[in-house]
Amino acid sequence: MLAVIAFAFTVPGYSSLSQHLSELGLMPGLPANVLTACIVANGAAIIVFSLALLGWGGRFALTAFTSASARIAWVARVTSLLGMAYL
Repeated sequence: MLAVIAFAFTVPGYSSLSQHLSELGLMPGLPANVLTACIVANGAAIIVFSLALLGWGGRFALTAFTSASARIAWVARVTSLLGMAYL
């Protein structure tokens, strides 16, 4: 998400002091696309991490399952057109 924060400084009409980062998703064009790409990349990284936890055995199975299921739902919500309205 640091990439989105750095990108937000270059977006005209966006103030990091008075607006939430998710408001970039409401802007047309490049800001919304960058935000969506970064959210999907972060979700995919957590999913890969939780799958790697499963490789360590059953000790971290609950952690891996809960983090993977939450991030799969997160990525699905962001990539759907209706889901962006609820961010």
